[in-house]
Amino acid sequence: MHANDKDKSLRLLEPEQRINVKDYQLLQPKEHLLIDVRATAEFEICKLPAAINVPLAQVLDDSYIQQFSQQFENKEFPILVVCRRGNDSQIAVQHMKNRFPDHSIHDLEGGLHAWTKQIDGNFPIY
Repeated sequence: MHANDKDKSLRLLEPEQRINVKDYQLLQPKEHLLIDVRATAEFEICKLPAAINVPLAQVLDDSYIQQFSQQFENKEFPILVVCRRGNDSQIAVQHMKNRFPDHSIHDLEGGLHAWTKQIDGNFPIY
């Protein structure tokens, strides 16, 4: 299955593999890794402050692993994945959890659109 972050929401993950934006807001002050899987051009339009851009293709071909080897050493280190609407991030989390099943990897449910609707109405969306 391939998502292109269209308006239809996918449900690929179990609820415990997802985190809502309000819970993420509480997690923000703590050390974590936030991977934004949108295309680089989209990432340049808007991004959450702690986000690091790793396009979905790089997640799917595992080229991101070396870049974050330190974070993956600790299975408890919080890794969150975000995209525009929460679809491609679910695909990324599925792939990452297959590779690292015991790690703390979660999708940011609803993506940046949920962030705008629930946390910061001034955050730009497209």
